[in-house]
Amino acid sequence: MHIPSKDVPDFKSFIGKTLNEGAADTVAEWSSSARAGKPPVKVVLTPGPRVQTRSAGECRLLQGQVSQGSRANSWKVSFCQLADGKWKISGLK
Repeated sequence: MHIPSKDVPDFKSFIGKTLNEGAADTVAEWSSSARAGKPPVKVVLTPGPRVQTRSAGECRLLQGQVSQGSRANSWKVSFCQLADGKWKISGLK
């Protein structure tokens, strides 16, 4: 599965919005544009609750399901918010 390069900025924005505004355990969906002969990439994200940590500050677990046609993948990623408000991946699960 490959998100078209023209859709990457929108996808990054979708992740940031989900981390910043998404209520815990609420599903958010995004789709890429279709490319010649290939179906769009569909992404379903479910953010976990915000957790305050001593070393990394505020963090969230983000669960994702990515599909394109009949292919699908699932993952869990921990993100922690930096002092400037941006989110940084802190671990894959």
